[in-house]
Amino acid sequence: MSCRYRSLRNEAVCRTVLIFLPLITTAHVSRVLGTEGMGITAVSLNVISYFIMAAQLGTHTLGIRTAAQEPAQAEHVYHDLFSLQIITSLFSMVIYLTVLVLTHATVIMRIQMIRLAACMADCSWLLKGLERSDRYVLCALLVRITDAVCVLLFVREGYAPQETYGLIQAAGTFVTAAVSQIYIRRLGFAFRFRTDHFMTSLKGSLQLFVPAAALKVFRIIDQGMLGILSTAQESGCYACADRIINIPSGILEGLLILLIPGAIRAHKANSRQYCSESMTVLLSASAMISCGLFMVSQDAVTLLYGKGYEAVTGLSRLLSPFVILKTYTMAFRCLYLIPAGKQKQDTVMVCLAVLLNILLDICTVPAYGAYGAAAATVISEAALALMNMFCHPAIRISKPVFLRTAAACICCLIIHSALPDIPAVRIAADAVIWTGAALWIIQTKEIKGILKRIREDYGTE
Repeated sequence: MSCRYRSLRNEAVCRTVLIFLPLITTAHVSRVLGTEGMGITAVSLNVISYFIMAAQLGTHTLGIRTAAQEPAQAEHVYHDLFSLQIITSLFSMVIYLTVLVLTHATVIMRIQMIRLAACMADCSWLLKGLERSDRYVLCALLVRITDAVCVLLFVREGYAPQETYGLIQAAGTFVTAAVSQIYIRRLGFAFRFRTDHFMTSLKGSLQLFVPAAALKVFRIIDQGMLGILSTAQESGCYACADRIINIPSGILEGLLILLIPGAIRAHKANSRQYCSESMTVLLSASAMISCGLFMVSQDAVTLLYGKGYEAVTGLSRLLSPFVILKTYTMAFRCLYLIPAGKQKQDTVMVCLAVLLNILLDICTVPAYGAYGAAAATVISEAALALMNMFCHPAIRISKPVFLRTAAACICCLIIHSALPDIPAVRIAADAVIWTGAALWIIQTKEIKGILKRIREDYGTE
């Protein structure tokens, strides 16, 4: 079995396992922190996200693309881009420290500094670009499991729970980043700080930074607008719903990053089959996930968060179509725009979507709070998807797969609406219905053929 296939398989397995870790820890943390504490934690993560964007400066995407295009020059890519990453991370850390001093920031804000240090050490982009991340993702999974255990053991009322939770999460991020360096050393790469091609690397990073930053702002702008225009409680409710939505979105986005090298090879061969097949599978999976989220939202929120989080059910259902829309826009970017070098067009479309999102937030958040932010997210993501459809060559999605997926989702929702209002019965019935529908979709002739071809492609060097 090739490293390429093991990397894809391990990433899928690990991200699937990681579904359950947030479910376990969130049930505990939400009861300890409450909606206000969850909101404060979410705001601190939102603030540090902007500095992380500046620290990375597009090096991760550029590193994956360059390593995939020129694997023989991977060591030189590592030296050049990691040197740039160190410089940009140090610059971002200095700015963040200045902000902390001037604003007399809280302890939780100071703790987030560890995440910037993690950015300086993280070179997982090289492993993913070379498709040699098979063992690294297993190690990262072990770190995340350890984090979850520590959260359950040490986040307690009366023992600075916000700070303890933030410290555990930030420390896990740093350890995961440091582990990437160990696996790079095993490839035989010894880092040497180099600035020979600094300006070239900086230019390439900036070209990818603008669309990446726009996407990041697009993803976190609602939480920031809630922090400005609404209350901490509204921010906490939105953060809880967003966390549920982020679980499947994170899995699909992680798989998309690993599909970039294959998309680059397909683009060189002037073939769109790889992109179309990958999009077909991913959109079918995202549609079923979105349907499943809508079905289990009420019971999942009750089990995870307990009392005081009733509003999260409606928010989760309102955000459930976001999974499909986000999968489409991310897949289009990773499988077509990046391999084709169309960053400028991507940047313009994302910036327009960000502007629309901000305008909608300004109009809806003061009146409707978290619900207004959720509606703004879905509408702006739908607008971005429509722009992708109209401004670029259409990618063919298998019609039989589309029709079967739509039929499965509609049947699941109809049967779910007829179930008795007994949580235990509803959960069991939903699980059986959804599993049966998913298996029915997998039996589609086109899906079987696509999965077989993907396995054959990734099973050979």
